[in-house]
Amino acid sequence: MRWSLFTRDAAGTATGGIPAVDADVVIRRITTGKFVVSTPWTPDRWHRLPASAGLIIVRDSQTVLSGAWTRRSWRSSGSEEHPLGLIGLEGVTDDAIGQYRLVSPNPELPFDGQNAPGATAVWSMTGPVETVMHAVVALNAGPGARPERRVPALVMGPDLGRGPVVVWSSLRYSTVQEELRRLAAHAERAGDRLLPVFHQTDLGLTFEVLGEDDRTGLVVFGAGLGNLDDQEYIEDAGTAGLAIGAGKGEGAARLQQVAVTTDEFTLAFGTLPEVYVDRRDTEKWEDLMQAARDAVDDGVAKVSYRCTARDTAGTRYAREWNLNTRASVLVGPAGTDPDTGENYEPIAAFDDLVREAHLELNPTEGTDIVTAAIGAEGASTGVALPSLTKLAALQARVDQLQRSL
Repeated sequence: MRWSLFTRDAAGTATGGIPAVDADVVIRRITTGKFVVSTPWTPDRWHRLPASAGLIIVRDSQTVLSGAWTRRSWRSSGSEEHPLGLIGLEGVTDDAIGQYRLVSPNPELPFDGQNAPGATAVWSMTGPVETVMHAVVALNAGPGARPERRVPALVMGPDLGRGPVVVWSSLRYSTVQEELRRLAAHAERAGDRLLPVFHQTDLGLTFEVLGEDDRTGLVVFGAGLGNLDDQEYIEDAGTAGLAIGAGKGEGAARLQQVAVTTDEFTLAFGTLPEVYVDRRDTEKWEDLMQAARDAVDDGVAKVSYRCTARDTAGTRYAREWNLNTRASVLVGPAGTDPDTGENYEPIAAFDDLVREAHLELNPTEGTDIVTAAIGAEGASTGVALPSLTKLAALQARVDQLQRSL
């Protein structure tokens, strides 16, 4: 497969190609992805990569990711092949916009004015999930945001009004990305698998919501089909059998709502955790029930699957499948049972979304590897590129920001 890498400026405009000595990329649904790239140093390439510049990475004529660099380095290579040394780039996908922006309780007010008389504790809206997603982004990073909070060059794609109608209340000072994940999970439970993304399009740096790419029965991952190099299947017990959503008030007078799981797979594990969800930012019964319901729904028992996918007819990455593709999985080894002479039956068979993809390129070694993670929200390729753990730690801290206020 052919990879093409392009530098881009702060406005998202491609400024020229660069060769890749190696590239490592992780992308995930509604989560900030990461790239690590090395390219031979030249004065022109270095000058094309100032602060706020980034990369557009294309594989097999399909854009894999776009994003800004967060770390740039030069090092001598010690080889005749690259006598001027190498540029090293670590960066994040454009989904970082959602991770770096907080959801303002009152978007028309500056942050130091959020305690003004009459100001609301959290932002709320009623509408289809996709419309609420667009509003969250537009008011906190896009053209509807206060001037000092607008992301330069960010444009809004079309709002098709998909997903169930919700009476939505944000968490207090959650991130835009966290709200998009919550909204997407709510829609997915209703059968609408929406993927909100920040990425490079013909319009420039764009926020849009993509629909599910349902390829069940058409894209099938399975060892017996010859399209995998390795696979791993995991079943995890549930993490919440009962949840209490607790709102304003003190002691026995504190408002609360309770939700209990009805998922059969989860209940099969027996004793289940009971969890307490602190939502003292709200006194709305519907918010507390939603918080309890979300905790129970997110805590169901899960299956996840990881495989190294070969670029074969039917399972070519970015051709037949991508993030948000709903694919079919046949879990288990290929071959014949020596005791019965029959082909092995699948350990499990299920249909679910591709949640994460890891792509690795090393032209010198001749490697071009794609690993897919399919299944419940926790499905992962298991790859942690440099600084991804730092991003995860940052996200955890932001998630707790003023949550108890």
